[in-house]
Amino acid sequence: IIFLSDGEHYITDQIIQDLCCSTVHLGKALSFHTVSFGPERASTSLQRMTQIALDIQNNAPRNPLALPAATVTCIYMQALDTIQLLETFLGIAELLRKL
Repeated sequence: IIFLSDGEHYITDQIIQDLCCSTVHLGKALSFHTVSFGPERASTSLQRMTQIALDIQNNAPRNPLALPAATVTCIYMQALDTIQLLETFLGIAELLRKL
């Protein structure tokens, strides 16, 4: 999931935990990316969402047949202009291409 936001609104930890745990239950940890296009002070909720997803991803059972590079680590990024936003999406696309 790529979650793009200005970070101005809040979401409870439980919603993100439920989402991430449900994908683990289905057999694979969620690769969760948050991209903030708002000010850093407003992006704490996006950073928190990413940290929750990363914790669940790190603690999910590993597929013994999958290559270590088969998981794209959850990340938070900030893109304050269109150039940074483009570079962010190209970077995510490159990570996914390597799978």
